[in-house]
Amino acid sequence: GGSWSQEEEESQNLQSLITSQFAELHQFLTEKEQRLLRDVREEEEKIVKTMEKNLQEIQNNLNSIQEELSKLQEQANHKDGVIFLKEEAGRKSRVSDETKPMLVVDGTLPIEKFDLNFFHYM
Repeated sequence: GGSWSQEEEESQNLQSLITSQFAELHQFLTEKEQRLLRDVREEEEKIVKTMEKNLQEIQNNLNSIQEELSKLQEQANHKDGVIFLKEEAGRKSRVSDETKPMLVVDGTLPIEKFDLNFFHYM
């Protein structure tokens, strides 16, 4: 009878509706994935750049400390020990004011930034 073809038609409609909705969902998820991956990469690059900059500064600090040490070594070789120690004591209090600890890694991937809960909205 006529009712059979009507049910068949409704079934077809339902199938194509489901198919198109899954296609949309798939596209949405793909775009979301690309965005998240890009954000993670950008964050990672920022951290690496910061680390490289900090390493460079640490290297520079080490170099100037190295120079300072060889100067002191020369002075120690040429001078009477007592005079040297007095000068050294004065220098130490100066340097400790300037020296501040440096971290190589200030960067950790801030996972909270990336909203991984989008599955709840579906």
